[in-house]
Amino acid sequence: MSAFTLKKGRNGNLNYSLSPVMRIICIAFAILLVLGLISALGDGFGISYIFAALFTLILILVALYRDDWIFSNKSRTITVSYGVGPFISRTEIEYGMVEAVEIRHFHKGIADGSTAIKPTWRNKEMAVLRLKLAREDKPYMNIEFVNARRGGLHLESMANVIASYCALPLDIDRNALQKGLLRR
Repeated sequence: MSAFTLKKGRNGNLNYSLSPVMRIICIAFAILLVLGLISALGDGFGISYIFAALFTLILILVALYRDDWIFSNKSRTITVSYGVGPFISRTEIEYGMVEAVEIRHFHKGIADGSTAIKPTWRNKEMAVLRLKLAREDKPYMNIEFVNARRGGLHLESMANVIASYCALPLDIDRNALQKGLLRR
């Protein structure tokens, strides 16, 4: 489905950010790995310790990773924050710079407009939620990618909520219900 959640904040802002459930799962697995490493210390040091320690570090980094999109009608801006720990990049975009909230569908690993390659099980149909910007150097900003069959309809509903909240146009290249992208 989606790793992101959409919530209305206390200050009236719309927050689209990584789900706390994902963070909790990562921390829980990291704790289990650390407990396993501690309990196996008496057996001697092996290569498996390095892999377990590396995997634990990756889980902790994923739990600390921030990817937040804050839509504020008061300031008419979108604040994008992403990074790990103290290394967070923050960008502010004014509503006036956004032409539309878009959903675009594509096949993973196949160039747009290519007819030479036919989609297979490896080239899954994907959907991307993005902002179309009025800038030539950066025409759009991607917010989230999902498998179109599993999460396409959910992504469309999130795009609809964001577009209506911000009073921005919504541009969907095709509707998931019309294309039969729902899981059967």
